[in-house]
Amino acid sequence: MQKVMNFVDKHGMMIVLVLVVLSTCTGSMSKKRYEKKVMSEFDSLKTEIKVLKQELQKEIKVEGLKASKRTLYDWNTVIRTTERPDDIMNRYDNEIQQLTK
Repeated sequence: MQKVMNFVDKHGMMIVLVLVVLSTCTGSMSKKRYEKKVMSEFDSLKTEIKVLKQELQKEIKVEGLKASKRTLYDWNTVIRTTERPDDIMNRYDNEIQQLTK
């Protein structure tokens, strides 16, 4: 026991300094690892949001075309247009098919 006490008395400050340095290094390494993980999750979320935005825009366009198809036979629309309603409906159907592929 006396040998241990002598060692601690002689090298105690060095031991404390080494422990502080080790705890600081491991703390900063885990922080960097955590930052990398958060950044990769953030990038994947940005990609997912971009894909969802594109899908939402496509759905909005499809629903707009469907709504236009429903209102096509309104007499005011038929009177104002130079195209036949059947041609317009076929064009809407083709656009809807292309968007839903």
